[in-house]
Amino acid sequence: MKIQLDMYQTLAIAVLVLMLGTFLKKRIFFLEKFCIPSPVIGGLLFAIFTCICYSTGLPEFSFDDTLREVCMVFFFTSVGFQANLKVLKSGGKSLAVFLGLVIALIVLQNLLAVGMSRILGLDPLIGMCTGSIPMVGGHGTAGAFGPVLEDFDISGATTICTAAATFGLIAGSLIGGPLGKRLIEKKNLLETVVPEDDSLLIEEEKKHERHTNMYAAAVFQLILAIGLGTIFSWLLTKTGLTFPIYIGAMIAAALIRNIGEYSGKFTIHMGEINDLGGIALPVPRYCNDHIKTMAACISRSSIIYPADQSGYSDLSVHILC
Repeated sequence: MKIQLDMYQTLAIAVLVLMLGTFLKKRIFFLEKFCIPSPVIGGLLFAIFTCICYSTGLPEFSFDDTLREVCMVFFFTSVGFQANLKVLKSGGKSLAVFLGLVIALIVLQNLLAVGMSRILGLDPLIGMCTGSIPMVGGHGTAGAFGPVLEDFDISGATTICTAAATFGLIAGSLIGGPLGKRLIEKKNLLETVVPEDDSLLIEEEKKHERHTNMYAAAVFQLILAIGLGTIFSWLLTKTGLTFPIYIGAMIAAALIRNIGEYSGKFTIHMGEINDLGGIALPVPRYCNDHIKTMAACISRSSIIYPADQSGYSDLSVHILC
């Protein structure tokens, strides 16, 4: 039996799952102690539940993911509004070092992914499906580059990228919090913090103050940035390169933010935009991608992962899950 949930029912289920994660985090000490995000807690539990239903022949759930892309674009647009050149300039040498480390990490991720694929006898492009595309770019980049890899005859590349992004998201949440806490305590980092000039950060914090009557204006600013971003996305397609759907909106948001900062002609309602981005982030991702990925991994359905001539799709999914 298949239970088809429409867009509104999917959204309601996602909110309930998020509330479940929040409830459990408040009442289970180690979840709070190790900073496990509420969406990960609720989404993972519900994904396991629906996966069991799927693999045992019980009612199978089908979700309408219409709002997923919309919410994803709203969230990344809110991230684009964070690009304040004044604050970035204050980062100085530390920011440059951090950027260098991130670039090195991306290169190493891809080298490791391609190397492991060769050891396992898989197509190197399968390795790219588990490299920096999903691990750094997340679900948005996975969705953008998956079809491109499928054009190179990598069957099921989009779903493999999504599986890797889901694994990275959950593993990062479950490992990052405890590991970070242990390092902070072991190295006494809180006691060795070097005070820095935080005048810009204080100024930034004042701009993040919330005003209930400004949420409508914040929504309008997000929508305008998304609309302008479609033009930037169209221009980027002319380069022949592939970019995630939200890149144009992020560029537009960054431009609007800095024009407002330097001209002083209008105010960007950052506190409200942050809240709206926080609402858009958890709902579509944890109640849809995780469920589809886990169910597909256990069932190895030929519909979701069509077999290719070399037969490596099923093996790669098995390794991921």
